[in-house]
This record gives sequence, C-alpha cells and structure tokens, in this order.
Amino acid sequence: MTAPPRDDDGHVLPHDDPDIRDDDGLLRYINPDNHVYWDKNLSTWRLASSAFSETSRSASPNGGMSVDVERLKLADGHSPDSNLEPDWGVVRLITGKLRQSRMMVGSDPLPSNLYHALVWNPDPKPGKKLKIQDRYSWIRKARNIE
Repeated sequence: MTAPPRDDDGHVLPHDDPDIRDDDGLLRYINPDNHVYWDKNLSTWRLASSAFSETSRSASPNGGMSVDVERLKLADGHSPDSNLEPDWGVVRLITGKLRQSRMMVGSDPLPSNLYHALVWNPDPKPGKKLKIQDRYSWIRKARNIE
C-alpha cells in the first residue's frame, strides 16, 4: 500500500485509498460496554449506533471511524478476531457498500496495527455517526448479542 496523505502534524487526512478494494472486508471491533444496549421496547440486546461513530478527535484529529482491513490481517496469518478481548465482538463491513454511500475508506497504518484504516463520512460534522447499521455482518458476536 502507498503511504496515506498526512497533515503537518502527521495525522492522516481523509482520502479514498485505491489499494483498499471494493470487495475488501473492514473489521470494526465492538466493545459490549460501549456499543451494546438493552432495547426495552423489543426486549433484546442490540448494537448501538454509537458502534459506528467516528474515533475520538484526540486519537484522530481529522475524524474517521477506525477499522482494520481484513485482507491484510489474513495475509499475515491472523484471524479477524485475533487479540480480541473475550466479551468483545467484531463485525465486517464491505468497502464497496460504504463507497456507494459516498464514504471514503483510507489506510492509516499504525506502528501497533499495520492493518488500520479509517472510514470518513461525507458529512463533515465532527462526531457524526456513520449510517451503516444495516451494512454489517457479525464475525463474532459481542457479549449479550444473540
């Protein structure tokens, strides 16, 4: 993969990386303490829309939702749920489906995670939740999700 564009402080800038293919799976990790809630109307545990919020601006000043590129992780011999906390879950998003909604998907490799990428919303409002609740499939369900 080519190096992503960065601002003067070294933070990745929103971009659509052609090296991330439309058929690539993107892994989003689900913390049950933050992303799963009891829906009293349906009497069931559900995935909260906050599961698809941008990463905090302190971690990524230019926004974006943190994901891993599944193909890269698999190529290095890791499963999608490797190194995952016991109660956590992981969902798969498909890059092409996000791009159909004008979202950008760009690489952001980190020293601690070479598979890291970001998804940017076409709406530039900070903290905006990405509208992808119906565009994921579970790989491993988080605690309480049936």
